[in-house]
Amino acid sequence: MQLYQRPEILLEIPENIEFHNDIFYSEDSKDIRQSFHLLKPKQQDKKLPLIIYIHGGAWHHGDKDLQIPHLIPYVESGEFVAIAINYRFSQQAPWPAQKDDCLAALNYALKQTDKYGIDTDRVAIWGSSSGAHLALHLANDSRINAVLAYCPPSHFRPLLDILEYEEHELKSHILPDSPVIQLIGQDPLQAPELLLDASPYEHLNKETCPILLAHGTKDEAVPYNQSLAYLNKAIGLGVDCKLITLNNYEHKFTHPILDKEVRNFFDYQLLGKGYTPESLTLT
Repeated sequence: MQLYQRPEILLEIPENIEFHNDIFYSEDSKDIRQSFHLLKPKQQDKKLPLIIYIHGGAWHHGDKDLQIPHLIPYVESGEFVAIAINYRFSQQAPWPAQKDDCLAALNYALKQTDKYGIDTDRVAIWGSSSGAHLALHLANDSRINAVLAYCPPSHFRPLLDILEYEEHELKSHILPDSPVIQLIGQDPLQAPELLLDASPYEHLNKETCPILLAHGTKDEAVPYNQSLAYLNKAIGLGVDCKLITLNNYEHKFTHPILDKEVRNFFDYQLLGKGYTPESLTLT
């Protein structure tokens, strides 16, 4: 077992995985926030599909290190290469810096196809929370085959509609210290176009790639209705979009059936095997 340690985390990397840590993807920056980890099978005789994980953390905290355990089983199977990326926090740079960093990481990775054995025709993005928001922003990129999004902040237009209310259940989402407002770095009433540009819902179109959403019905950080709205618009556009509803689950969740459906989603979209993903409800 290989060990990778930082002050707050110790990662155990199986011996059959080749681990490349802290690869800087921006030519003019050595900021650790603009870097990624890459994992690939040590024994690899052909190019493999790529899964890119974007971490959550309300756009102002979190780290790529924490996503490695999620990716290890996929790489250990010998069927995938995987990347976990960092991006600049909102306190460093406002929107769209986060999306720009994710695109820069994607661009860099796909230029290293021979070095790391990446099949550039089979690429998926996986994200959770704010990372899922960024993953959905890459869903229109023609190089992306599929996106998996856990509890994504995806629909910001309703925030504009509630600014006039003195009392509202979502009032905390538009306070100056709320993550979405910090993301754009401005009063949304002064820059509504910036808030809407940051909203994945507004960018959904007929060219959006297949998407699997997962969301808890009791999520107080990101309302479940956001995924319902995104799903309904996607279906109306003819986009292949499915939603796994976790009944009575909050913002963070684990579920064995969800794990099974996620693995099938990647198998189906990137390896051409498994069964057709469908929407379902888990309890």
